[in-house]
Amino acid sequence: MWQPIGWLLSIFFLLLAFLPRQSELAAGLKTLIKPKTAFFLFWILFFVVSHLWNFRTAPWNGDALFDESGWDLWFLKNSVIGHPYQPAWFHIVISRETLFHYYVWGFLKLFGFNILSYEAALFSLWLTTYVFTLLLVDLFFDSYVVTSVTALILNFLPFAFIYTSLGTATQWRRH
Repeated sequence: MWQPIGWLLSIFFLLLAFLPRQSELAAGLKTLIKPKTAFFLFWILFFVVSHLWNFRTAPWNGDALFDESGWDLWFLKNSVIGHPYQPAWFHIVISRETLFHYYVWGFLKLFGFNILSYEAALFSLWLTTYVFTLLLVDLFFDSYVVTSVTALILNFLPFAFIYTSLGTATQWRRH
């Protein structure tokens, strides 16, 4: 139970580090109109567009689920849904994490039990990872150049594209 609480607290404290000061907070939305806000919005938009560009013809699409995603969904169905909370489950030879599976389960319950919902969960998870990594890099280095290089590296490394769409290899086309 403490695992998700600790994770949520860490994200909360990271967001607190970027909150405007009390004097700036009183100014309202004018504090949000800054070059740094535009900078982060540009990189978020860059991530979204580059990961959704040619989505149907991405090289990892092949009309099926990836093996790992199939196992993740099977594990979610058989070991997580309908069972009491567990931070980890012993599964054959390994111990499997469940925080990811609870996250995916929430998306599936909200948007329906289908592949597109699973893929949306993976996309939003990678987008969140991307944004918080950029925020941390900016907090540590306070440099547009270093943050931009980090954004490009994180965005174009193969695992960012593959794991964003790991949920499916389905081509979304009409038959």
